[in-house]
Amino acid sequence: MLRIYSNGITAGLPPKTASQHERVKRSDCSGWSETATRNNTAFLYSVNSIELHGYGYAFTFTVKDLPDTPNDWHRLRDVFLKRCRRAGMIRYHWVTEWQRRGVPHLHGCIYFPEPLSWNEVQQLSKAWCDVAKPYGSLYKGQQIKPIESSLGWLKYLAKHGSRSSYHYQRSSKPVEWESTGRVWGKGGDWPTRETVVDLTIEQFHQFRRLAKSWRKADARSPLKIVDADGKVLNPDFLGIPYDKLPRNGRRITQARKMFNRGDKDISRLIGVSEWIPEAVAFRMIESVMNRPQTTERGPLRGERLPVSVGE
Repeated sequence: MLRIYSNGITAGLPPKTASQHERVKRSDCSGWSETATRNNTAFLYSVNSIELHGYGYAFTFTVKDLPDTPNDWHRLRDVFLKRCRRAGMIRYHWVTEWQRRGVPHLHGCIYFPEPLSWNEVQQLSKAWCDVAKPYGSLYKGQQIKPIESSLGWLKYLAKHGSRSSYHYQRSSKPVEWESTGRVWGKGGDWPTRETVVDLTIEQFHQFRRLAKSWRKADARSPLKIVDADGKVLNPDFLGIPYDKLPRNGRRITQARKMFNRGDKDISRLIGVSEWIPEAVAFRMIESVMNRPQTTERGPLRGERLPVSVGE
């Protein structure tokens, strides 16, 4: 099964038998799970940044003291979002993560139909400080600034979205909390796009190899430092020969070993999830479909390259 989103792809082999485990209620969730991480990343992949209208603002909000219960933390977030709605907010996305000392903080973005003045932006920080005042929230500890590139912001969130449930900002759940409830959420009008393709096992492995080649090539490209607004901080490296431009050696190594698990039988089953542009992914799957197959070709959902639009 291959899913092509606006900004990325996911591909994997479905299980042979349905899962029999009992699903827990969201209120019983104990921090970031692998499923929550995958779902949040898939949503970020699917956002069509070209059709994303309005003016966005990225924020990081903190508290000094730990709220007594996860319900208290959720109440802070909900009250803040209600104030944003009254100010004209049209969409939002948020994730909860933790500091090493086990205190939560809130990352996210909010969109408005018109740009906000400097005073209006500061009022948003004040709104958070007002609702979080019982937990020692200080004005100087909050950050909020305009998003100058929606795609850049989505890619910045990729750093957070790709973190596993074992990363300290996701595993440092307060010991005082038995559960955490939802750890990410969204609301409002988010333009999304998703294409679903059914593949045979042979086609799945062919596509995996193309995705790995793309990731290695992308990792070998000159290193660019991009901030939360999508600005490239060192775009040209003037005067440096191309072959001397800095590369991310760790990312290159990870790309080479992305399917290595020490066991060939397990490695063959590893799926792929990458920030591959939609147009590139379409060319990849078209190449796969045009290759001679030794097994029967898997069906496509829809006409040409199948499209099922929606969240």
